[in-house]
Amino acid sequence: MEDNTIFRQEWEKMLCGEIYDAQNPGFHKKLMDTRMALHEYNSLPPDQEKRMRHILHMILGSHGEHMLINQPFRCDYGCNIYIGENFFANFNLTVLDEAEVRIGSNVFIGPNVSILTACHPTDPDERRDGRQWAEPVTIGNDVWIGTADAS
Repeated sequence: MEDNTIFRQEWEKMLCGEIYDAQNPGFHKKLMDTRMALHEYNSLPPDQEKRMRHILHMILGSHGEHMLINQPFRCDYGCNIYIGENFFANFNLTVLDEAEVRIGSNVFIGPNVSILTACHPTDPDERRDGRQWAEPVTIGNDVWIGTADAS
């Protein structure tokens, strides 16, 4: 079977929450493509808002009109992230989007927040073989996710 066909099958398993082969080379290529785009995004001067927005538009599955993600931002694929209107994320947002991450409208996320969909087996042999699965994350409207305050 053609490598690209096998990768598409593994990608579909990943999105459906089934165990998939994360060591398939297609995953590495998609991760590198996204990381290269994020490298540019995170390296831009903060006043380059138009270019930053263009990069996010190319990476994300969809997003509302009013959106700001402070640098640095990290994600795995980006194409599995869907963001509503009026979204703000502070510094160091990390989204591991092996499954869909759906974020509603009027959502604010504080600094140093991670949203993780990837799940790994507790059995070391299964982990070694590259088996994993993912579970989707949905964040509703009008949510504020903050980090712990030291006070």
